Amino acid sequence: MNLGFFSWFGYDLPFPGRLSLIAQAGFRDISVWLGSEEQLYSQGRSGEMRAIAAHEGLQIQCAHAACRDCNFLWEGTNENKRQLRNQIIHDLYLCKELHVPTMVMHACAGAAPPTPNQEGLDLIRDVAKHAEAANAVVAFENTRKPEVIDYVLSQVHSPYVGFCYDSCHDFLYSCKPGRLLQSWGHRLVYTHFNDTDGKLTRHWIPGKGIVDWQLIADVFPEQFAGNLSLEVEPLDPRVEPVEMFLRESLEAAQWLEASLRK
Repeated sequence: MNLGFFSWFGYDLPFPGRLSLIAQAGFRDISVWLGSEEQLYSQGRSGEMRAIAAHEGLQIQCAHAACRDCNFLWEGTNENKRQLRNQIIHDLYLCKELHVPTMVMHACAGAAPPTPNQEGLDLIRDVAKHAEAANAVVAFENTRKPEVIDYVLSQVHSPYVGFCYDSCHDFLYSCKPGRLLQSWGHRLVYTHFNDTDGKLTRHWIPGKGIVDWQLIADVFPEQFAGNLSLEVEPLDPRVEPVEMFLRESLEAAQWLEASLRK
């Protein structure tokens, strides 16, 4: 398993500077953020990301779509759905341009998202066709309602629709943490490993919170050969030097890799 790191990690630094620090820390694979907060994306210059990464010896293995309007999968007007579909497809073809094999997105947002339905499944199946054309798997991430992941993956069987496991979300919002990995480990294509205090979505470095990493190791799919990636942020970027944060992140990723291989 390769060790990956999310390039949007809580420090107010330009994209090239962040990637340089990630590479210096020892990571070789990254994921990138496709949202307005990332200046290259908002300026329509995302195509530059691949060259910047390559300059630092990094491979972009995943792109995370912002998809703030992901609830429009299940509700909203036809125009809402059209705009969401077009945004997802735009980002998928950006993945193709960047040679990125995976795009992570959310299947729902908020504490009380709409109920999943056939109309949303039809939209996801349409997106899957474009994912195949872009040669990029759409990986749905578990968020506040893990049952939505069950619904999507049990109904959509395309090899271009998979699962992204987020450990912080699992231990915050699941009745039985680890169950999603047991159910959908065979569809797992990407990971967001991070920790939490059990109160809020903290995205701490693994080992700093309440996540039961032994439980995860016990249920983690043996056949997974993809990217073992962290999606983490510092407790307080104002007082924690970025170099120390990245060093601790790499150490946690290496420890986690050794634990999952047992």
